[in-house]
Amino acid sequence: MLTARNHLVLEASCHLVAGCLTLSEVEGARNATKEPRWRKIMDLGLKHRNSDVQTAAASATHKLSRLEDCSALVTK
Repeated sequence: MLTARNHLVLEASCHLVAGCLTLSEVEGARNATKEPRWRKIMDLGLKHRNSDVQTAAASATHKLSRLEDCSALVTK
């Protein structure tokens, strides 16, 4: 039986975002009308049930927080 392996792709995508996210992309996202794909990838990763994916998404979020203030994104 084959099982879905989308968690591997999402984990790798989060690692890619963490490694490649730049200040110019973050600043461009502030003025964009659509949510950037890298943010969608991070959000999906943070909500995923697999802990490895969540860890990779947290790494991407850490990179983002080094580029801009993310306190508004954090809710109780």
